[in-house]
Amino acid sequence: MDDIVIFHLNRVWNGKDLWEEIKHGRKTSEWRDVCKYWLKRLITRAQLQINGTEPEYLAKFLKVHRAWFVVGYPKGNLPRLEVDITELIHHPSSSELEIKFANVKEVTA
Repeated sequence: MDDIVIFHLNRVWNGKDLWEEIKHGRKTSEWRDVCKYWLKRLITRAQLQINGTEPEYLAKFLKVHRAWFVVGYPKGNLPRLEVDITELIHHPSSSELEIKFANVKEVTA
């Protein structure tokens, strides 16, 4: 699982079922705060220009290329949605990472 990062989701956020939004391709990116926890899991080395104002594209530093989405902490990480990570963008204005993904596959067993 060295090439996989797991995102634990709440099923519903802002009145939307995140699982269904991802599964049907309506949600194509996940956002996480810039912190050591996510930087360590996503990139090979921290190359962020924290004081910059423009988005910084970090795909060349990705150390994981697949992600799993699970609701809560299910046994065996099932069911899950598996995706390919296509881009990682640092947004300095909000201190967030945007993880873009594609090729969603639902795994139930």
